[in-house]
Amino acid sequence: MERIKIQPPDDYEQERAPEITFSSPVNEILHSSEKSAELWPDLAEQIEPQIEKRRNIIHAINGYLDHFQAGKIEVRPELQAERELYYDAASGLLQDRDYERIALFLPFETIPDQDEDSDSANNFRIAYLDAWQNLLFAEDVRENFNRGDVLEVDARPADPERVIKAAHLTPWLIQKGLFATSNVLDLLELENDPTLSRSFLDALPMMQDLGQVTEAEMERFQKIASALPEKPSALPPKYISLARKTWLKESAKAISRPSDPTSALTTLSQPITERINDLTSEITTAETLARESDSVILLGGSRLKGYSRDNSDVDLHVIDSDFQSANLGHLSSQQIIAEPSEYAHEVFNTIAVGDATKIQDVQRKLTTPFFLARTIDRRRAATEKLEQDLLEYRLLHKGYARLCPDTNPEYKEYASLDGQSSFYETGYRIIATKIFANSIFIPKCHN
Repeated sequence: MERIKIQPPDDYEQERAPEITFSSPVNEILHSSEKSAELWPDLAEQIEPQIEKRRNIIHAINGYLDHFQAGKIEVRPELQAERELYYDAASGLLQDRDYERIALFLPFETIPDQDEDSDSANNFRIAYLDAWQNLLFAEDVRENFNRGDVLEVDARPADPERVIKAAHLTPWLIQKGLFATSNVLDLLELENDPTLSRSFLDALPMMQDLGQVTEAEMERFQKIASALPEKPSALPPKYISLARKTWLKESAKAISRPSDPTSALTTLSQPITERINDLTSEITTAETLARESDSVILLGGSRLKGYSRDNSDVDLHVIDSDFQSANLGHLSSQQIIAEPSEYAHEVFNTIAVGDATKIQDVQRKLTTPFFLARTIDRRRAATEKLEQDLLEYRLLHKGYARLCPDTNPEYKEYASLDGQSSFYETGYRIIATKIFANSIFIPKCHN
């Protein structure tokens, strides 16, 4: 029997598999007015001026802090112009309630000394002190700023210990002349808040060593301490998971810190796209999964952020798909839109892999609720989630110490402040400030 070859008509289009590509993280798309206008055309007119303002802030903060890559800051006369621009840029963030938490991370040495009298320096002091006072009403999980030793939610016998982290900065801020010890005591005697009192008392040993407490003031501190309710004893976890056993085993190992400054001080604060050549294998894996699932894959984790080890996990999430694969998480658009602040880090801090049109659809759909959030509480919850993902878990807890020398060993003796944490080190604070300015940014829009 003769076979008949059937030719397709001239206007027939053969179905092809979509071309798989990847997109920069949303937090980097927001550096570009052109890319943002392409992704959010209906909101471009509102977003563009905010992007331009933030770009100026980034330029001024990075421009000044780039002079101090060894992790030591020296106030040099030849940098006066850059320092003034830094004050103005940092003040812009401190005065915005969405970003005032940058006050927790600014290098102490970049706060103007008492004898520095310029409009920029004076405005900075006012903006910083206002932000710091606002943060005295913000409680944080203590371990977020220490080792990250937090149990899984269902393993907790009680809520994790909380502190007022702004109060832990007190010794440095008194040194800079922003306020006096007597002001702290007046506040504690007025507020009568146990968490606030304990947090300021954590700073007392360092304040004493720095000569910041008189005998009369010490008596007032002791009276406040004696009136505090007894601190509850720590309870054992309800269970210890395999993941926690692994974490405890890893945490028991001493971190060997390099003795000399390394390029990590530069690379840790670089955008992800500048490290893209180091992520070839991770992106290839995500591309394979995107093709197999015909979906968008979000790629995150410490490897993207520049401080992973060879055996570090990669975070992979598939959006709106039932596709099953080992080590692949699942997220739905509805889930994210319903609780946006819980997933802010997945939306803003990941590489999206898949068909280009699908990527744009997903990014537009998931980000718009953040831009349109009307209340300060919803916006702050989202920016705090970005802060935790970029600055704390696991840069502060592990990554920084593994790659960078200890610029401030003198703080390690103050256990009540968790002084062993990298949080107080100048090198960490330089990197954290640059990342905050570069990547913690959610434009505000209206319908």
